[in-house]
Amino acid sequence: MQKACSNQSIPSIVALPAKNYNFQHVFRRLGQLECVAGEWAKEDFELPDWRTPVHWPFDNDDFIQFLGISTAINFCYDYPKSGEKFSVNWHGKNWSGAFGMFACIMRAIEKGANLLDARYLKTISYAQTKKIFTGNSEIPLLFERWDIWREIGEVLLEKYGGHFKNLFEEANYKCFDNGNGICERLVWDFPSAFSDTRELNGRTLSFHKKAFLLPLIYYGRVKSSDGLLPQIKDVEKLSAPADYELPKVLCGKNILYYSQELEKQINQFQEIQKYSLEEIEIRMWTVIAFGQLLAEINKKKKALNKEPISAPHLDFCLWNAGRTSKIPHHITLTTDY
Repeated sequence: MQKACSNQSIPSIVALPAKNYNFQHVFRRLGQLECVAGEWAKEDFELPDWRTPVHWPFDNDDFIQFLGISTAINFCYDYPKSGEKFSVNWHGKNWSGAFGMFACIMRAIEKGANLLDARYLKTISYAQTKKIFTGNSEIPLLFERWDIWREIGEVLLEKYGGHFKNLFEEANYKCFDNGNGICERLVWDFPSAFSDTRELNGRTLSFHKKAFLLPLIYYGRVKSSDGLLPQIKDVEKLSAPADYELPKVLCGKNILYYSQELEKQINQFQEIQKYSLEEIEIRMWTVIAFGQLLAEINKKKKALNKEPISAPHLDFCLWNAGRTSKIPHHITLTTDY
């Protein structure tokens, strides 16, 4: 289990060598991006409040704790070759993917497991973790989820009085603050859970998908909490959470496209190796295209005298579309997304 690191500043937007890098597997259609932006600029975007049955229902400190422990293990729900997605039946409904993981946590809490207690997480056994995530099949990377939870419990007790609320307060509800922000603290204090980088041509690409996702989801609940939860002060600095749903939708909209070989691998549910050039290019273009699409939508919204949107709006639009799309997404066995 890794120990917490000292705080350092991380970039709020991934520094990607798009102009100087010759992509080999993933490509963009700029004209199509502008076309989609023109269509979407006319639309009203939804900001989700995350009040589903599988999310913590109360607007209190424990919502922050729930987000912390669940986002830390919010990754990889599909098996290569079969393409089977982890799911669980809870309260008469089938929940799959991330919602299946959330449902398992809520089910365990309902049965008396004190998962919101850092002391419980620090000492949780592998057998207990396996029982919590009983579904249609064993959840992928179960051992890694168990190890991450133990790190979460240990570091929360050591640095934050056992609660993610204290991390948010010490960060002054800023995502980025010269090493002291929410995202920065998550990355450096909980490296197994939230640090997420790739190396390319001697450069480090800082994706940190889950570290960005946590305040992004929190922001959605805050906007509907009637002041019960403090606001995030710099949500405009968040960039795209580089996962597997977003590139699928960007491809479905013909904004991105893959080489024939990569497309064949994805359609056949073949594993795209973590750290491979194919995986890195998918994530790079996801972040680049997301930023360009957001900027183009807001440019066109301004011309239409409409209110601009933020990263949480566009992320939910793409992520929600991905969950209902039948297009296969790339499968990578990783704890990063």
